[in-house]
Amino acid sequence: DPRDPDVLYVSTGIFDREAANSIPDSRTPGGVGIIKSTDGGQTWREVNNGLANLYVGTL
Repeated sequence: DPRDPDVLYVSTGIFDREAANSIPDSRTPGGVGIIKSTDGGQTWREVNNGLANLYVGTL
């Protein structure tokens, strides 16, 4: 968030989408989706509501 340097967003995942598809319902190796921090990266939470089956490589 350009107005608040403590708010950060990160996309998690892997480059090889086929590897992620090979293990349905697994957080490995595909990552957890989008995570957000509101305290400069000290803590993180998932913000994936409404993003079912979406591969996020960049934000």
